[in-house]
Amino acid sequence: MKHCRILVVLAALCALLFAVAAMGQEAAPAGQEQQPRRPMMQTPQEQLDSMAKDLNLTDAQKDKIKPILEDQQKQNQALRADTNMSREDRMAKMQEIRTKTNDAIKAVLNDEQKKKFDEMNARRRGPGGPGGQRPPQGPPPPGL
Repeated sequence: MKHCRILVVLAALCALLFAVAAMGQEAAPAGQEQQPRRPMMQTPQEQLDSMAKDLNLTDAQKDKIKPILEDQQKQNQALRADTNMSREDRMAKMQEIRTKTNDAIKAVLNDEQKKKFDEMNARRRGPGGPGGQRPPQGPPPPGL
């Protein structure tokens, strides 16, 4: 009887161990390989490379846009380091920086590139994206 109890406890511990190990692994959807996670924020060079590919930028345009992106990064880093500012104020300031950056970039682009740039930004801001609508936070309203 004592051996049965020990076996039951060991079996339960093994099951618990396997459950914890299984929860720790992230499975990719069927038929897809798991992609490495990318940081949310791209470096100015990564942003420039992406824009160059999507907008077919000339070398002269790249030379003008890179310092704009670097300046945006410096301003955002300083903003994140400022602990005296409320989250709402910080987000508003980041939006202001993003708007000024986009305006400066658009000043370098031709009409066709501007149109594509606006389309890219609209997709990025879609539902749940930066500036898009997010589901409400907190407890559900009474009665649900």
